[in-house]
Amino acid sequence: MKELIIIRTENSQELKTFLQQKHIDYEVYPYDTKQARRERWLKDIELANKDEKRNKEIAEWDKIQEQDDAEELAKEDEWNFS
Repeated sequence: MKELIIIRTENSQELKTFLQQKHIDYEVYPYDTKQARRERWLKDIELANKDEKRNKEIAEWDKIQEQDDAEELAKEDEWNFS
């Protein structure tokens, strides 16, 4: 029977060495902290900003939004009698 054991540690090297010496199969998952999530989020934003197709689509949507805003301002100005 396989079992899952979760061990949280700051320094896992000693444990990894032991498991390797005993030829025990293991996987390491980083403990998810608020700082780690923020760092991943910032990295994702950086990668997304490098995507040319995405940037082109955003520019097109921004242009459409500007046109919509201009139309709304023109409508509001129609009723300004001062």
